[in-house]
Amino acid sequence: MTNKEIELKAVREVIKYEHDIRRKKAKAVKQGKGYDIISRGRCIEVKGTRKKNPRWVSFQHNCFEALQKEKSYFVYIVKILKAGQPEFYVIPRKDVIKHLRLKWSWELKLPVKEMQKWNILKQQKNPKKR
Repeated sequence: MTNKEIELKAVREVIKYEHDIRRKKAKAVKQGKGYDIISRGRCIEVKGTRKKNPRWVSFQHNCFEALQKEKSYFVYIVKILKAGQPEFYVIPRKDVIKHLRLKWSWELKLPVKEMQKWNILKQQKNPKKR
């Protein structure tokens, strides 16, 4: 599977997930906006990966601009592994800002400890009041 195919599959999976949790109007947006999906006012940048433990994801300049402008900005990391369902990690804007680092380009650092709190499947199995 190519990187482009992984990204497209990840976007499809996020739209399906958003529909499953009753955000029925979730839809993909045109490229260049700095996010891939709009869902009930949420601007969602989708990052698909086949890595079991990704350490970072690339973050383009247009994503950085959208992050600054959109107060309801999220990054969804979708791990598409060979077996089983994709794993979703939903990173809210404040945490994106906290872990954003400038290298030669922007990248979003994915600390192992915080990945667990962003794991949607685990949150659904162990619901906590927020």
